[in-house]
Amino acid sequence: MKASVQSIAKFAVLYLAASVCLLALAQEPPPSSANDNAASVAGTTWAGPDTMGRHYEYEFLPDGTLHYTYENGSFTDGTWKQDGDAIYMSMNNKYSERQGRISGTHMAGKAWNVVGKTWTWEADRQIPPPPSANGTAASLAGSSWDVIETEGDRDIFNFQADGTLNYSYQNGTYSNGIWKQDGDAIYIEMNNKFVEYTGRITGSHIEGKAWNVKGRKWTWVAEKR
Repeated sequence: MKASVQSIAKFAVLYLAASVCLLALAQEPPPSSANDNAASVAGTTWAGPDTMGRHYEYEFLPDGTLHYTYENGSFTDGTWKQDGDAIYMSMNNKYSERQGRISGTHMAGKAWNVVGKTWTWEADRQIPPPPSANGTAASLAGSSWDVIETEGDRDIFNFQADGTLNYSYQNGTYSNGIWKQDGDAIYIEMNNKFVEYTGRITGSHIEGKAWNVKGRKWTWVAEKR
């Protein structure tokens, strides 16, 4: 009986200590700024992985709402606050929270949730499609292009009139792409933005840059078939 009481007492102490730690973490305020000159993230989109194995896209709406997307869907039940280079985010009525530091086009920090899990995360600012420099460039709708990438891939891009991109490369043929054109500026995304491309059209030639959610970046060129 004595050993049982001691075990219960030890358990109670450990439980109390864990509860205090979780309460302190849940109430942890956003970090104070270390650089008041950091640009506001309002109106920008950032994306990156966390150490829980998920990839997030964060859209910082100007009214303080956080629109975020990951494997389970897209949600607008988040909020964000910025103090210089310090960033704070909450999701799903504070079920999970994040705080971190912004350094140029990169941010990183720590995260936690109400059940006591902690992890780290990072994100990079997403580059928007370039504005048109020539509004008279012919539409790509209905055309096919041979693509060479500095990653070593050779592709075929088929620009469908409905905004769908069908593309082929050594691993197969797919129709999960989307394209948008603004004059001579072209933007492409594939596989729910796993890969994105931007470029400039000059007659029957396109060249630009590309990146994926894993942080890899490269350039590409294309010639009309």
